[in-house]
Amino acid sequence: MTNLLNTTRIDDLRISARQIVRELGFMQNQLADTELSPSAVHTLVELGRGTVATASGLRRLLHLEKSSISRLLMKLEADGLVQINTNPDDKRVRTIALTQKGTILLRQIEDFARDQLHTALA
Repeated sequence: MTNLLNTTRIDDLRISARQIVRELGFMQNQLADTELSPSAVHTLVELGRGTVATASGLRRLLHLEKSSISRLLMKLEADGLVQINTNPDDKRVRTIALTQKGTILLRQIEDFARDQLHTALA
């Protein structure tokens, strides 16, 4: 009986999770009313929150391949949203930080996400 209850609760949670994913727009090519991919938006959010500061940390957090992270960071840097610096002590380590433009966009993303989640949960 407990196993059935757990399975039912898990299935209900999965249904809700799928609905929220659709409501929040994660199925689209762009996210948070930006021209950015979901992985780019997540990168800005995690950098802004201080969760990660290196390309390797970002790769582990987002579960993306090294080449995908490299392309993503090159695009964000070209767009003026992040600044990438090589660690002078270890040339293999690249630190990443939001630029002023990236910080402004992050604020817009956060506001949009709060409004969107409020609407989805209502």
